[in-house]
Amino acid sequence: HRHVIFPGYDYGLHTDEVTLADLLHDRGYVTGCFGKWHLGHRPGLLPLDQGFDVYAGLPYSNDMAQYHRRAGNDYQFRLPWMKGNAVVEWEPDQHLLTRRTTDAVLEFVTQNRNNAFFAYVPYSMPHIPIYASPEFEGTSPRGRYGDVIEEIDRNVGRVLDRLDELGLRDDTIVLFSSDNGPWLPFKLDGGSAGPLRGGKGTNWEGGQHVPF
Repeated sequence: HRHVIFPGYDYGLHTDEVTLADLLHDRGYVTGCFGKWHLGHRPGLLPLDQGFDVYAGLPYSNDMAQYHRRAGNDYQFRLPWMKGNAVVEWEPDQHLLTRRTTDAVLEFVTQNRNNAFFAYVPYSMPHIPIYASPEFEGTSPRGRYGDVIEEIDRNVGRVLDRLDELGLRDDTIVLFSSDNGPWLPFKLDGGSAGPLRGGKGTNWEGGQHVPF
């Protein structure tokens, strides 16, 4: 398919595809997905259908929410927060998404401290629209985008701290990366590629160069 998956679409990652979660699940790992899925939100296409034992998060991008609704705009879709295959809340407070996602990760890690586990944690932030929780709003000299990045940094730290508390740090591989470069039309809220050319949606270095 040529397009990202919008709420009205009925396709997603085909279940014949073998995911990393499938492979690890078959090797005895407990697998969890926390945050933005966006690989299909119809029944049969959600994380529990793709090798994950546990899921908590948004089934598509956080910009596919009611904030699109304006006068003369017939946008009809709402943003769901899901646990497993069930919607537990519509239009969750996006200021709390990063913290809420991390809370679910910490619960998963703690519950599975005695098991081999795999946690996939695609935070919704800093995708547009960006939100930081109250304790991070206005704290960064880089503005709202900086607030969001600092909150992500702190929440990754919370996960590392929990691994330390449980004595799991030396037996756990942690990888951190991103999916694309900055979304340049949104200017300061979209991020920056520094001296690199291009951004999200381009093949230039600025669109493809990500932290790892």
